[in-house]
Amino acid sequence: MSKIKIDNLILDFDSTIVGLETLEVMVELSLADRKDSKQIMARIKDITEKAMNGTIPIEDSLRLRFSELPIAQSILDEVIIAAKETISKTLIQNIDFFRKKNLFIVSNGFCEIINPVAEKLGIPLKNVYANHLIFNEYGFCTGINSENPLSQKQGKVKIVRSLNLSGTTLVIGDGYTDFEIKKEGAAQYFFYYAEFIKRDKVYPYADKVCYNFNDVVEALS
Repeated sequence: MSKIKIDNLILDFDSTIVGLETLEVMVELSLADRKDSKQIMARIKDITEKAMNGTIPIEDSLRLRFSELPIAQSILDEVIIAAKETISKTLIQNIDFFRKKNLFIVSNGFCEIINPVAEKLGIPLKNVYANHLIFNEYGFCTGINSENPLSQKQGKVKIVRSLNLSGTTLVIGDGYTDFEIKKEGAAQYFFYYAEFIKRDKVYPYADKVCYNFNDVVEALS
């Protein structure tokens, strides 16, 4: 494809900005002393794949994954460290280029993890849209704020539409929910990000498959 000029850039978080799936790391840490950890992780990975490929709704996938085990608030610092350690090196190299655009993070992940990474990258927190975890009085996660559009069907589409962006918008991510933003007319382009994972049921929808953020920069004017 020829180079394109964009005004707005929407980035996914898990397996795009960072090389992990946040909820899976939260579960792995929570399972450290469980004898059935492998079985639980296998079920959660299956649910994650179905959600990312668009086979099951995002709200069902979140509910099913959280139902597998209690997640303690005390592990969040470890998850944040893990996320920061896996930030794409080519994103860091090119972050000044991307910050010149109208740059947003729109994720079905969690603000509690994403915000510290956004701060490290110099992305304003007002431009970060993600789910919010809910914890009970004992410090265990009971789910997410269900009133947040990102916990619902086509939540990313709703968020991007609510931004009332003018000009040309590019979405970069690895999931069907990222492609949906373009599919529903809230963006003009969708680039599949394949540095960390290549989902066979999603990347064929992309205008371009990028294996690092250098590929993204090369595609933009």
